[in-house]
Amino acid sequence: MVGHVGRLAPEKNLEFLASALARFAARDDRAHVLIAGAGPSRDAIARAFEAEGAGDRLTLVGVLDRPALADAYRALDVFAFASLTETQGLVVAEAMAAGVPVVALDAAGVREVVRDGVNGRLLARADTEEYVAALAWVRDLGRGARDRLLARVARTAERFSIDTTAGRTLALYADAISAGRTERHPGDDLWHTAQRRLGEEWKIVRNIAAAVGDAWLSLGREREQR
Repeated sequence: MVGHVGRLAPEKNLEFLASALARFAARDDRAHVLIAGAGPSRDAIARAFEAEGAGDRLTLVGVLDRPALADAYRALDVFAFASLTETQGLVVAEAMAAGVPVVALDAAGVREVVRDGVNGRLLARADTEEYVAALAWVRDLGRGARDRLLARVARTAERFSIDTTAGRTLALYADAISAGRTERHPGDDLWHTAQRRLGEEWKIVRNIAAAVGDAWLSLGREREQR
């Protein structure tokens, strides 16, 4: 099963994504697409599947709460993402925290999580046929290759876990404070020195947001076990 989670809005590049997913589903009678979320693009997504004769391959489930959303992630074989704006890497990290490889377009935030051919596919351009081929690449992996892919997905999720990210952030602040004592530029006070150093490592701070997905997915699992 292929899936997508997020606000269903045009700025998420959903016209392209729906076209690619519908074409993929139309060519594979075993394929099914699950989309969770709500927004103004919902009807356009449904129309894209109808146009490809794949309307019965699409399930639009609306907005899910956290335990149900965690279940939805874990039901997927691959997570599909195509946004080129407002990308902090959050949903792709959430997907990997649930053990799901990702097919996405190259964009800031996403490229910090997805490595092409390593833990998913990261495509340089929004080409429908290339996107369909990337989904097929994940589908057609043999058992051994898929096991290796999933192991790398798990390692990626660990890299963005709360403990790992918190440790990196604390180390960054300690380094910035130390730099304030030893590497201050003429005219810099301690704050500006720390601010300059933190700016150079802004990606680490941004990745804290990605770790949130790991945390609430774990919470969902704990609730199920009670």
